[in-house]
Amino acid sequence: MPAPSFPGRKPQRGTSWLVRLTDLLAQVFITVGGIGTIVAVTLVCVFLIWVVRAPVPGASVSGEQHLTEGGALVREQPVREGVDEYQTMGWSLFPDGTVATFRLDDGRLLDRAKPEGLYKSADLSAWSAPDHVENLAWVSPMAAPS
Repeated sequence: MPAPSFPGRKPQRGTSWLVRLTDLLAQVFITVGGIGTIVAVTLVCVFLIWVVRAPVPGASVSGEQHLTEGGALVREQPVREGVDEYQTMGWSLFPDGTVATFRLDDGRLLDRAKPEGLYKSADLSAWSAPDHVENLAWVSPMAAPS
């Protein structure tokens, strides 16, 4: 049996430079992406902590303010009061049917209105408001039929 022929060179079984470059680039991009993800998650956590625990010092109450109308204190006891969703204005419903709106920061009266002709100068006889006050209902006594 004849001996196998030898071509004269060994077969090359090495990694080409292009494969090595691609592997290096992949390793760099994966490392940078992982670090970026960790930084992003950390920043989100810091933001959430910042929002939940405000960096501003706590509020304090310095004294009570009274709603004034024309320089005189409003001494009438309201039957219902509320605050708008931005907590900048408040409103009060009084027994005579008058609704007053005022600023919360300085107590300044913005408007005081009583529906005309509906109450005939009578005080309210009933009022109702749900817990989440978006609607308010009130009733005055009906006038006696003539």
